[in-house]
Amino acid sequence: MTISSLATMGSTVAISSFQMIPTLTDFSTEKSDPRLPCVIMPLSRNRHFFGRTDILEALDNALVNSQESNDDQGVANLRTYALCGVGGMGKTQIATEFFYQRKGKFDAAFWVNADELSKLSQSFNDIAISLGLVNPDSVDARDHILTRDLVLGWLAKPLKSYKQLDKANEEASWLLIFDNADNPEILNSFWPIDSSGSVLITSRDPLAKTYIYSQGGGMMLPPLQAQEATKFLLGMTGRTNDLDEHDSGYAVATTLGGIPLAISQMAGIIARRDLSFVEFLVLYDAERTRTNLFKLQISGPNADTSYEHTIASVWALDNLKRGSVLLEVLALLDPDGIPEYILDNNKASSNFLEYPQDDTGYQESRAELLQSSLISRERNTKKIVIHRLIQDAARAKMSDSRFNKVFSFAFCLVSSVWPYEDFGFGNELYRFARCGELHPHVLWLRKLFSRFRPPQELTAANLEAPKLILDAAW
Repeated sequence: MTISSLATMGSTVAISSFQMIPTLTDFSTEKSDPRLPCVIMPLSRNRHFFGRTDILEALDNALVNSQESNDDQGVANLRTYALCGVGGMGKTQIATEFFYQRKGKFDAAFWVNADELSKLSQSFNDIAISLGLVNPDSVDARDHILTRDLVLGWLAKPLKSYKQLDKANEEASWLLIFDNADNPEILNSFWPIDSSGSVLITSRDPLAKTYIYSQGGGMMLPPLQAQEATKFLLGMTGRTNDLDEHDSGYAVATTLGGIPLAISQMAGIIARRDLSFVEFLVLYDAERTRTNLFKLQISGPNADTSYEHTIASVWALDNLKRGSVLLEVLALLDPDGIPEYILDNNKASSNFLEYPQDDTGYQESRAELLQSSLISRERNTKKIVIHRLIQDAARAKMSDSRFNKVFSFAFCLVSSVWPYEDFGFGNELYRFARCGELHPHVLWLRKLFSRFRPPQELTAANLEAPKLILDAAW
């Protein structure tokens, strides 16, 4: 018996991964040279990839140009970068395009599916076999712990040859992409420590940028800029040369917030129904119609038909646990800055027991939404920011009865912190400032009021809405 993690030089694996395995590989024998160049990429290149030149340039600077600079200076270090953001923003598509554009810059380039532990293990097993570190027909090739350690050992010391004396110390360059590492901690046992190479991570979790091993930084992937989003929409609908549609196309792209997935899938609806952009905007503006649009899965004339998700599913709203009710409330308030004093430790919370009832519950709910990049937080001002399209999707997910319940509760939350003033003298400066901060949220509730159906039997909580309406001069 032997310890698998000692099977190769350079491997640094967490103690929890140590397991006893049969002695199957004799490392005293002569090693075979790795098969180079070696490229593993299960995804096809997107023929309709568009824009994002600034992002690709940032990846070049972090993972390619710095490699060439270090090689010239004889410096060996691990180069890392993380692309983070909500689902549908294009993280995987950008990483795929970068892979195809730059794979020739590396002796080895590997794509690793990192959304599940089993997929990580299988990807590393495939790498070990493709590099020739194990015989595909051997028992060793079926031991995923062993093959993982063999790969980590080679990444730490990626020699091009063990046999040719003239290449005895020559090391290969390599690129490793961990795609969909939404839980960065899953990478612990697969991270190439003490290695010299380039690692790109895509993740919904913004903490991937500051992951303990990832010192190269990264970015929260922004939406497409308005002009870029418009060109994308026009191209997806085949209307690039239709000058009459350009202005209204700009309005559609802006309404969809520059999110590539939303533009792609709504372009499919527009093309399938032969809608003008103006006609689509009329449909989208109606709350009930918008609910149905978010559930459709239709590919446009130039869309990638292999993409299986809809706007309603890609954010995995149904998979939320603690954060689901908080997201529903956030979907009814002004998205550009929601003060947390509305949401946390609000005495009105007792009116809705599904909602977090204390600091701990609120922070856990908020953490789940932050981890999925469904919201962002301005720490200094203690405000929550949420994309309008995510609000639309969250409301679309609610039944009418659920919407009524959450809408009434949101009114109670805002009313509870509204600075009502009794007759007499009061602090007008405080009241003016607080009203100014809360008034956008009252207006946002007003905009959504058309979907609300007043209950047949009124309760004390139901009276908060008219009370707030009167005082806020709705």
